Amino acid sequence: MVPASIAGVWLFSEQHRFEGVHRARHAAWDRVAASLAGSSYLQLPALLRCLTASLGFHHVHHLAPQIPNYLLEACQNAHSAFAIARIVTLREAFSSPDHLL
Repeated sequence: MVPASIAGVWLFSEQHRFEGVHRARHAAWDRVAASLAGSSYLQLPALLRCLTASLGFHHVHHLAPQIPNYLLEACQNAHSAFAIARIVTLREAFSSPDHLL
């Protein structure tokens, strides 16, 4: 259980730590920009998508938290606005030394 929890927290954190991530303070903060450019689309294989309750579609969740996890992928595919989200692959997440901290 502990290793799975650690892996889940690491995957979650990967979605907010990538080159070019959008950051803004107070008055400059915008919900849509923070959702679509401040978190990424973590591309996961189908099995991991299932095991993580669609964690990879975190940018969709940030924009509309009321969407249930089983509909996040359909929302991603249905609206072109989600195409601007930064795509992070597992290979990229594991290959960057900064991401392994």
